[in-house]
Amino acid sequence: MDVISLRLGKKLDSVVEKDLKEFNYSTKTEYIRQAIRELHDRLSTELAIRKLAKAKGFAKRAGYKEPTEEEYERVREEVARDLVAKLRSPQAKK
Repeated sequence: MDVISLRLGKKLDSVVEKDLKEFNYSTKTEYIRQAIRELHDRLSTELAIRKLAKAKGFAKRAGYKEPTEEEYERVREEVARDLVAKLRSPQAKK
């Protein structure tokens, strides 16, 4: 594991100290690791959204049409029926 050293500055250090107490983090290291994980998750989600938007634009240019609200509703109803049937089946209770 690599060791990283950083200077937070007084203002940011006081924010971290306050959060340590308020949110029950035992160490600054634990707090910073969690912050990095959450930032990574947010950036990964943002990247996925960008890729999806780009793919959607490609699909639109290629002539694929956006499903209508009625089509979405029909699919939702089908999925709900299938899910209820599976939950009610004897095998699901095992």
